[in-house]
Amino acid sequence: MQQITMNETCAMTDMAMRPATACWQNPLELVSSHLFQTLAASLQREEEKRGRALSAEFAARSIEAGLGFLQLIALFPEAGPFRPAPRVDDAWHVFLLYTREYMEFCERVAGKYIHHVPADFPGSSDGEGLSLCETVKFMEARGIPFDPEIWGAENASGNWCLAWCGGCAPSTLNA
Repeated sequence: MQQITMNETCAMTDMAMRPATACWQNPLELVSSHLFQTLAASLQREEEKRGRALSAEFAARSIEAGLGFLQLIALFPEAGPFRPAPRVDDAWHVFLLYTREYMEFCERVAGKYIHHVPADFPGSSDGEGLSLCETVKFMEARGIPFDPEIWGAENASGNWCLAWCGGCAPSTLNA
């Protein structure tokens, strides 16, 4: 497994404004192939327990999107909190169950533990930070790849945004 660390370009530029392409790693390279396959199979099993069938291919894409979302948090800590799509959040939940691997990932990719705070938890940042629409716009503006089917978006400026959140207020981000 490749050791991932932020390069000097990442560390020396404005984290909120720089294009992420200078620092972005393919999410599939952030964990071993064995761990990736384990997470995808686990997500599939969790969905089956809920009575929802999920193909192996869609589970793998969901895990890839979840890893990408965690990398987004790591690369832009001051720009969030970001809001994951439901499928991305499901992938994150599965990864959290593998505590050792998750902690190692966080330390290697973010330099610290990435906490998951449910929106309904007292004192959570629900209502603060970026909406789901703004999260997708943030990713698009920085050239961060995302899977529209997993995120539920064709693009952040399209009809998806209006359908998903009832219309987003103009973003305060300098995209």
